[in-house]
Amino acid sequence: MDTIPSHSRSNIAGPLLVVLGLGLTTPCGFGDDEGLEAVLRTFGPGVVVPREGAVSIPEIASFFDGELGTRTFTVVEGNDRGTDIDITLQEDGNAADVHVLRIGDLRTTTILVRPDGLYRSIEVDHPTGSIATFKPDEPVWLVHADPGATVRASIQVSVSSVDDPDKTTHQGTLECVYEVLGAFTVNAPAGEFQATCIRTSYRGSVGPAEIDDAQYVFYAPRLGPVAIRSFDRVTAMIVYDKTRKASLLLKRYRGQAPPDPGRAPAAPK
Repeated sequence: MDTIPSHSRSNIAGPLLVVLGLGLTTPCGFGDDEGLEAVLRTFGPGVVVPREGAVSIPEIASFFDGELGTRTFTVVEGNDRGTDIDITLQEDGNAADVHVLRIGDLRTTTILVRPDGLYRSIEVDHPTGSIATFKPDEPVWLVHADPGATVRASIQVSVSSVDDPDKTTHQGTLECVYEVLGAFTVNAPAGEFQATCIRTSYRGSVGPAEIDDAQYVFYAPRLGPVAIRSFDRVTAMIVYDKTRKASLLLKRYRGQAPPDPGRAPAAPK
């Protein structure tokens, strides 16, 4: 079991991926994870299925080959089932290696773009008016990894209010495990995608909340996430509710090919 040294690259947690191969594996992270098999069922039968073939983690450039902009996801399981959520990725005007990810009116995340992957540094939860800061920056999606390795990271989390961002109201440590679970086919409303599943497991305490959970994200080259199973991470740092989870599937994206209208019926004779 590899551990990330505290001195490795300034604010970079290092390669944090493990290839477990195909199949419905049991959690390698922490105790309260639903497990992959249960997660796949939340999307519906035959929607997200394991596929044969090697796991492909493309270079970071391919992640942004597609046009930036808004992707629309539909909630297929959870309290808000049947609703749509817009997720927008934009470049920060001041730095090419900084992007801003907006999840509807719920959350805004600062994403750092580096040659070896994407990192989350700050996340604002709008309903609670909270700001979470991660040190070192939390890896979200990484391209360089040794298959078969499992790496754990300790992330220091500080929570403050948007009204007084310099005053820390809660703080603590999250122990994280990052894993690549294998290759999957995702049959989303936006189309069929070949994707790689990354599971991030969390355990720790931040302020009054004890957190023991995991999120699963299925990434497709050029598009990023096409299926997501997640809990409310920032709100969890104030009041953790393990039952408040959601499964989302990609519904629309910028540059999407129009649907095939099919062949028009022949005129009656």
